[in-house]
Parts: sequence; structure tokens; C-alpha cells
Amino acid sequence: MRILNKITRNLKDAYWDVVQDCLAEIHKIPAADARGLCGDRRAEVEFAPPRVRSNVFYHREPFDVACDLAVRHHAGTPGQCPSRSDPKTGAHYETILVR
Repeated sequence: MRILNKITRNLKDAYWDVVQDCLAEIHKIPAADARGLCGDRRAEVEFAPPRVRSNVFYHREPFDVACDLAVRHHAGTPGQCPSRSDPKTGAHYETILVR
């Protein structure tokens, strides 16, 4: 079995595409704002201090990252995020994942 020690740029791009789509489609954040939120957060992750392993960040579900960013954008509370256990939200997220 081959284990990836380093996440490729293509995989990271795909991850952030899912986060951005969740922000725009599930959280109803304008596309330009969603792009900015993702770009800012990605920069924080990618340019973390050397002692911080940024690849660990990519173990988080993109849906959860989008929720965190939506809360930051709306200056709200985590309780305002939709739940993946909601059938409609879960189905929408699944369609985003398979694109």
C-alpha cells in the first residue's frame, strides 16, 4: 500500500473547490466572498510555521471548514450552521463532493 506523505496541489485545489462550493451553495455566501474566504484560510494553512504540519488540516471535512468560515463571515455562532445529518443538506453536500 502506498501512503501519500505530501498532499498534491491538485488534491488541495479540489478540497478548496468543495469548501468554496459549500460556502456559495449551502451557506448562500456570494461567490466572490466565498473565494476570498477560501483564499485567506488556505494561505493561513499553507504558510503555517514550519513546526505546524499543514497536511493535517486536510483531514477535516470540507463541509466543516465551510461552516467555520461561514460563521466567521457572518460573525455568528456555530449553531447557525446547517447539519449534514439534515437529508436535504446532506444530499446537497454529496452532489458537491462528486463533481
